[in-house]
Amino acid sequence: MRFLILVFLFSCTKTISVDELNNPNYSINIDLGYNEVQIFPIGHPIPDNYAIIEEIFIGPHSTKSCSYESVLYRVQEKTKELNGNAFKVIDIKYPNAGNPCYTITALTLKSIK
Repeated sequence: MRFLILVFLFSCTKTISVDELNNPNYSINIDLGYNEVQIFPIGHPIPDNYAIIEEIFIGPHSTKSCSYESVLYRVQEKTKELNGNAFKVIDIKYPNAGNPCYTITALTLKSIK
């Protein structure tokens, strides 16, 4: 029974390949449904009408859940806390033997219309 539960849990998680994350045409907005905050993935430039507020780091010690989606969600929440309306992902560290969590470094942005 435990085996079936584990198989079910792992089959329900969405996996995102490294190629998708590093592809400038990959849209994390569509896949994760972030409507309140604009996201600029790695490879996308920051538009001229945005100002940088602060660099933020979300990783294993700044969040309880460390899946890719939860870490991105925490970046979005931190962006809103800083009164930003967008963020630019500048670095993603993938889980490995020493760290089972995703970590993201991003720039919190504010549009300057």
